[in-house]
Amino acid sequence: MADRFFFLRVAASKSPINAVFPFAQQSTLGSAAVHYWPAKRGIDTAPEHVTVLMLGNPGSLDYYTKFMHYIQDQLPDSHALLALSHVGADPRLPPPEDGPLDLPQHLATKIDFIQSLKQSLGEWARETDENAPQPKVALVGHSVGAWLTVEIMKRVDIEAGYLMFPTLGWIADTHNGWKLWPIFRAPLFQFLPMLAGTTKPVTSAVCSAFSVNPATAEMIGSSDIVRSVLTMATSEMKVIRSPDLEWYKAQAQKPRANGVYGVWSGSSLDGWVGKEGPMIRDVLGEKRSTVLDGVPHAFVLNDAHSQTVADVVAGWINGSKPNGHL
Repeated sequence: MADRFFFLRVAASKSPINAVFPFAQQSTLGSAAVHYWPAKRGIDTAPEHVTVLMLGNPGSLDYYTKFMHYIQDQLPDSHALLALSHVGADPRLPPPEDGPLDLPQHLATKIDFIQSLKQSLGEWARETDENAPQPKVALVGHSVGAWLTVEIMKRVDIEAGYLMFPTLGWIADTHNGWKLWPIFRAPLFQFLPMLAGTTKPVTSAVCSAFSVNPATAEMIGSSDIVRSVLTMATSEMKVIRSPDLEWYKAQAQKPRANGVYGVWSGSSLDGWVGKEGPMIRDVLGEKRSTVLDGVPHAFVLNDAHSQTVADVVAGWINGSKPNGHL
């Protein structure tokens, strides 16, 4: 097993296991943070199934910890969970040598990770039985992480993809895309990272006084992270365009345990999803689409919303979740 995946065999009394994943050797792309929930049956053998979370932007693992715990509580003891930060999103890791990554570069790091993970899991499974089946890998993606999930599935053999509040088309034309367009252009694009670095003591005090989410406080207090977030977001506006509806149509024809499932916000609670949302839901059909009333795009900021979405995703993984308008 590749040394980069040493954490898969760490015996831990408490989950998640925290680790760092370095990308290809001598790469200037840097490293990403990892949270890993081992299979509850232990680490004597490889897990039968690993579901990997692709985060939204800004890509900090700390936003998703409770959500992942809620999923883990509902999975069989042979299943493991893993979450991978975006490069440049963790203040404890140095930023990439060549500057922040754009969306295609982030996709390249995720493909590297998933391909290497599949290889390592297969090698582990065959250590005790050369005829052991390859452990299954599924992806769950939030926001732009859903777009990353789809693009990985087009390139790598993945069991299933679970899309949460997915930004899958024309993101620049969404409500939030229009409202926030000034921060993706000069001078704010250059000014905001500098402001974050020079006002860190003030922002830290304000965040503490108003009980701002710690992950948010870390982000707005770091010029490197703000620059990374804006670079990725600006790239999203340019890259995420017309969705491949034929690909989604093909996913809808796959067996129940495979293909794509999606969950969206009801009403107008998601300013990052536009006309592509109903288009993709129509193609996937009601059995693979869930609409949640009262749950917004940034569901991870609320424990009750996190539990609701976790119930849906765990149900898909277990093959037991009803879909439709909930």
